[in-house]
Amino acid sequence: MNQQITALIGNLAGHAVTEIDLGSIRLNGSAPTIGTAALVKNHKVFTGLALQVQFDRAAAFQSLGPVQTGQTATVIITGRLTNGTKFEGRDTVTISR
Repeated sequence: MNQQITALIGNLAGHAVTEIDLGSIRLNGSAPTIGTAALVKNHKVFTGLALQVQFDRAAAFQSLGPVQTGQTATVIITGRLTNGTKFEGRDTVTISR
């Protein structure tokens, strides 16, 4: 079983993903990224570059609170750009374990 959850960050209104302060990224306000972030070109969801990050699977599930397999949940990724501007993105995911 994968011990990490992968997320893509892109389409930051008027800013490039290369402007993100990588240490500021959090999943649901608590789980920090792990490993190395990567730039992804021409991804089917985003125009331009996207930033691929990983979160520890256990920390990601803990940040959601009590959830059941098959349930949907909203995940929120927050962070700051290197100039201090905050960003936030949301998506709905289906829980699988």
